[in-house]
Amino acid sequence: MNAFRANLLAQLGFVLLSWGCPPSWGAEVDNFTDRDRRIRDSAGILDDYTNRQLAKAAAEANAKGGCAAGGLHAAIHRLLGEIPFGDVEKFAESSDQVERITVPVGKSLYRDAGLISSMTLRFGGGMASSIRVSGQLIGTDKLGHFFSEGYDYFVRGRERVKDALDLYGRLQERSGMGLGFTGVNSYADLAANFAGLRFYRNLVSGETPYFRCEGGRYVPARDFRWRDFVTEAWDEGLNCSTYTSEMEESVREFFQERKTGCPVDDGAACRRMAAMPCSYHFVNPECRKSVPSRSQGCVGWQALPVKETDCASSGQSGSFDSLRQQVRTLNAPVRAR
Repeated sequence: MNAFRANLLAQLGFVLLSWGCPPSWGAEVDNFTDRDRRIRDSAGILDDYTNRQLAKAAAEANAKGGCAAGGLHAAIHRLLGEIPFGDVEKFAESSDQVERITVPVGKSLYRDAGLISSMTLRFGGGMASSIRVSGQLIGTDKLGHFFSEGYDYFVRGRERVKDALDLYGRLQERSGMGLGFTGVNSYADLAANFAGLRFYRNLVSGETPYFRCEGGRYVPARDFRWRDFVTEAWDEGLNCSTYTSEMEESVREFFQERKTGCPVDDGAACRRMAAMPCSYHFVNPECRKSVPSRSQGCVGWQALPVKETDCASSGQSGSFDSLRQQVRTLNAPVRAR
């Protein structure tokens, strides 16, 4: 059985399963259609909702044994990171407080996708809406990635950060080879995953954790703010995705008709994203060509304290401030899940 036929059968099997049970895969987003439409920034609304949900997770963890190792992390993952759609993601898609740009598959850049990819999008995860968070245009699916896949990478990298970073590389390679069911390899998804890893690693440890253990119970130490994590790397119009040949044809035709392309800017965002710590793991490779490879590693990143050898497998090295400081400095306004 050749590779094309095997991939075709695997995707068809997924679609058939999706008809009979809830989908286990998330959505894709179109950050190009109606991109210039003015919509309210939802950061504050999402902050409030997320903090309420985090408090519920802490209460659940306390009821099950207080400050047990990993208890709060697991509780947050259960409450906010369930698949196929995380709790905050569902809130952002349904709340009348959140202004959204919703594009159906048939009018999106994926409208002319081949049969299998199109069916997977229509009957699998579907299309996520675009929202504005801290000045950035992102898909609601990124909120789910943050709490769901971020937790998966945290668990894998609990002993050694290198293990988590290697996982990103494997996901990039697997998706880049076209094994993703939708035919989309989203580096913006990887950026949200990576930010989620940072959150879980700093949840109850470090100089400024979100929760502390006092009297055998988790108590809030500071508020969660999406602005500390969301960057332009979450925007698929700037951090460009790659595609299978089938999906790439659909996207190319869409761009030609709209007289646009990716990235949507003059490349300035690419240079900023490429300079972000650990950009090797979540920024499109074409983007990263604008910055020397030594400027793409993780060594010295305060939010992920690692030894120089921890990034050795990626061939990257360098020294940077924490990503949070990078985001504050920039203050700037794409693996298929």
